[in-house]
Amino acid sequence: MMVNPVDYSKRKSRSYLKSILIFYGFISVFTSCAKVGSPTGGPKDENPPAVIACSPENGAVNNKTKDIEITFDEFIVLKNLNEELVISPPLKEKPITRIRSKTLVIDLNNNPADSTTYTLNFGNAIADNNEGNLLPDYEFVFSTGPFIDSLSVTGTAVNAFNLKPEKEKVFVMLYDNLGDSAPYLELPAYITKTGTNGKFAINNIRPDTFRLFALKDVNNNLKFDIPDEMIAFGDSAIIVSPENVQKINFVKDSALLKPVQKATDKEKGAAADTIAADSVSFKGKELYAVNADLFLFVEEDMRQGIIEKERESRELLTFVFNRPLFDSIQLIPLNFTA
Repeated sequence: MMVNPVDYSKRKSRSYLKSILIFYGFISVFTSCAKVGSPTGGPKDENPPAVIACSPENGAVNNKTKDIEITFDEFIVLKNLNEELVISPPLKEKPITRIRSKTLVIDLNNNPADSTTYTLNFGNAIADNNEGNLLPDYEFVFSTGPFIDSLSVTGTAVNAFNLKPEKEKVFVMLYDNLGDSAPYLELPAYITKTGTNGKFAINNIRPDTFRLFALKDVNNNLKFDIPDEMIAFGDSAIIVSPENVQKINFVKDSALLKPVQKATDKEKGAAADTIAADSVSFKGKELYAVNADLFLFVEEDMRQGIIEKERESRELLTFVFNRPLFDSIQLIPLNFTA
């Protein structure tokens, strides 16, 4: 059979064109499959990190270890840990902390005292790595003795002159040394910080008699050693015992919590200190506590000192003191005769 050369050439050309179209079709399909696009994503994460394991366990007794590991369900970041972390009773040296994967590792760097309940309150230091959701006031508690002390002292510390909380958080401290000089000389037996509303709770206290102080600690050494530091103190000792406590639904900082239900008029009248807003009740922590309020002020500096001195002429010396003199002044020349 004879084939027309012209027809054969046309069929060959059409076959070649078809092959090219199929080839580019495959290229287009693979290119579209490999194309990178923005993921649609899901709802925004609004949950704080959750603790899934602790070593030792939170609430452990007879614990002598200095190392604590707290593992979360997601990666975390630490914010202002030195300012936020409060350990009660306070330690002489600050702990060493580091993050290992999803685990917060804490080396207390001190030997815990015998038969003592320790509370580590992280304030607003712990947040998730992605959205920065805070885990507010997370507490880790352990005891070196056979049981956990469970009593508390709660209250509010405010400025004595305007009855408003200080913008900066204030330390609230309990001393088992009942002398007035204790805040000058030694570390407190228990300690906490106020919330933004001035409220405080010192938890896991043993039954005993204490003196209660509040201090706006300028140099962060837990001692009242600077005259212009604001201080407050109870006018009498506080007896912390099972017989003296009452059950309190404590809310340290309502801004970090969500309302759970409307407060009834009966609830407002019967438990005003548990209501964080006019018409909303906030779920807090149930404590067995002695309640006391503190009023901060700056103590008048009674020390005498020279704030300015000037020799206006050869025969004239001028001294300016910080307060009126209690008695006459006497000048004694050194190494010369006046």
